[in-house]
Amino acid sequence: VVQDEINKHAVTKAWDKVIETGNAAYDKAAETGLTEKLGIEKTQLDINTYIVTETILKLGELMGKAEAETRLKPAQKSRVPATFAVVFSGETLTKGHYMNKNK
Repeated sequence: VVQDEINKHAVTKAWDKVIETGNAAYDKAAETGLTEKLGIEKTQLDINTYIVTETILKLGELMGKAEAETRLKPAQKSRVPATFAVVFSGETLTKGHYMNKNK
């Protein structure tokens, strides 16, 4: 879903090249046994997965902040403020709340 957008950015292209170059160097060093001796491993970063994961984490953070603000003043965040405020109050939403939602 996001691959086309990721492909547009020079940073991701450069990062892919860095990984490719580093892993090519690793392969050459591995031929000598040096990588095993030094405990060096091949780079295993999927930049696409990293970007999507970090985006999801940031969205969660932003949503959490927005929810915290909404919980402080829920009546000011909706076209039906009385009902909306009850939802965020922890109080049980009743038929009476629904019937009076536009008052």
